[in-house]
Amino acid sequence: MRFAGERSPTLAAPTAGLARRAIALAYEAILLSAVLLAAAAPFVVIAHAAGAAVARPGAEIWLLYGDGAAAFSLAEVDTFVRHGLPVIAVVGNDASWGQIARDQVPALGDDVGTALRAADYDLVARGYGAEGVVVRRPAEVADALRHAQAVAAAGRPVLVNVLLDRSDFRRGSITM
Repeated sequence: MRFAGERSPTLAAPTAGLARRAIALAYEAILLSAVLLAAAAPFVVIAHAAGAAVARPGAEIWLLYGDGAAAFSLAEVDTFVRHGLPVIAVVGNDASWGQIARDQVPALGDDVGTALRAADYDLVARGYGAEGVVVRRPAEVADALRHAQAVAAAGRPVLVNVLLDRSDFRRGSITM
């Protein structure tokens, strides 16, 4: 994956590093829900993030999902704010419902209904009272995630909207 408007570098290294760090935190701190993936069931997984935040006060809870899942469930940021749940939500925003397009384009020859716009999910989060951060370039990733951790440590939910270029998908793959 590439950031919007850039041909390189790829986001693979920062994403892999984030995933490794989040998984390591989960094992080291024995946190059941430190890393949550919302690709398949955004409503259920967001509820799990809220539950993890309630069950583990002070724990660092990460919610990783794509822009399609965010579009369906972003109103739950309001739940995080109203209940003081300091969840860190990271949206991989490639302006596409890639999991749908993966099968639809070969079958129908068209991406109709799967091409989105790069929505300002960070601004929506701010509208609900959470912190909203946008990442446009790879060099911004580390600082944005550190800032998100500081915001969550202070007791506020935060959403990091990572703008990505669309990526090619392969049959059987899962996108985010």
